[in-house]
Amino acid sequence: MTTNVGVSGYFRRCPGAEFEKLTPLPVALSGWGSEHMRGSAVTGALARSAENEGRARRDLRPVRFTADLQRAATMAPVSTRSTVVREGGRLLLVDSEFLQNGHVMARARTLFLPTTQRVVADPPWSPDRSPSMPPAGLRPATDEGRLFFSEEHGWSADAAAHQNSERKQLWCRSIPVVERESVSPFQASATAADLTNLVTHWGGGGVRHINADVTLTLARFPDGQSLGLSATGRVGGGAISVGTAEIYDHRGVFGHTAVSTVLQSGRPVDTITQLMRGSRIELSSGRHGRTEYA
Repeated sequence: MTTNVGVSGYFRRCPGAEFEKLTPLPVALSGWGSEHMRGSAVTGALARSAENEGRARRDLRPVRFTADLQRAATMAPVSTRSTVVREGGRLLLVDSEFLQNGHVMARARTLFLPTTQRVVADPPWSPDRSPSMPPAGLRPATDEGRLFFSEEHGWSADAAAHQNSERKQLWCRSIPVVERESVSPFQASATAADLTNLVTHWGGGGVRHINADVTLTLARFPDGQSLGLSATGRVGGGAISVGTAEIYDHRGVFGHTAVSTVLQSGRPVDTITQLMRGSRIELSSGRHGRTEYA
């Protein structure tokens, strides 16, 4: 498994006297506006901060991450900070903040639980199916490393083929939160979780709902840094719509995600342009060369 080829990270780290500062890089730009930061960059930075705060508790790992996207983050420098809310023998709660110009733009709460492996002799019910995997030979069309699925067309690298009302899946490689840092399994999951809005609210007219939060629950960490999202439900009431998805890797489903959204009053995101805006990957030769994807 590899991280995204040709994409250095959402942020560049700039150590500071009190808090480090993170300078957003071009891949952090959202489709909602010329200065808006994409949600995956925000959730990734919050997950990184929470993980750093909980690093001393090696007996615990993150199992739930909920981010509230309070204000639209811009492409201005960022700082993050985390504090322990509650710590016990088998539990750790960490609150994290994402700040710009002294204002809290987003916050998250992360729940850590024990990592002890125990086998349940008589496990309860669970689904007997797993989301589909992209074909082994299929390669992404841009260096953001995404493949797309809709029930009408199956898997392809062409986002335009999936601008429809069918149920969707998405497979992606992890983008580093900070350049020159490896992506932890938790950070990879948290950045991908924001894409729940894409698989649940991408229709024939683009993405018309913007998510105000992201919730991720993890039964285990992903095996590698390539993972997928598969829409499981969407419930709408007026301008409000809630979407849910499974998050999975080549071993199967390892968690669930959910987003609460509101109808965007202005134009919808030009989904095709945003999904295909990354530079084209040269699959046979050139700077990027061939890369393992799935």
